[in-house]
Amino acid sequence: MRDLSELGIEQASAVNDHVIEAVQQQLGVRLPKEYLAFVRYNDEAQPAISAIEFGGEKTVINSFFKFTDDKQESYGVLAYFGIPGLPEAIVPFARDPGDAFFCMDFNKSGRIVFYNPETNQIVHVADSFGDFIDNLYEP
Repeated sequence: MRDLSELGIEQASAVNDHVIEAVQQQLGVRLPKEYLAFVRYNDEAQPAISAIEFGGEKTVINSFFKFTDDKQESYGVLAYFGIPGLPEAIVPFARDPGDAFFCMDFNKSGRIVFYNPETNQIVHVADSFGDFIDNLYEP
């Protein structure tokens, strides 16, 4: 995974081992090391380097969800887990400007997928969170 400072985000995170363990328990999954390194760097990133192409589509990341164990946090990672229409074991972690979601698919070894709630379509984006970050470019 590339150096996170290249994405145009500042290092700012309150994430610690306790928060990570609490979130993983509530999600029922073990999150990838690369994602955990990312949220330890910045727990609510809005990267400048945010464009990505996949499956013939192109979009940008509007924001990563805040990594917190507070279920009431409106833009927190737990607030989006289990949203209607989203298959089990798929964990949203970011959204695009149209409110479609980038997710980790734990049915497929944590690969990254894009879920569009309007069409209920799921499209493969990257094989890992690190590959996802590496594929981002300046819009």
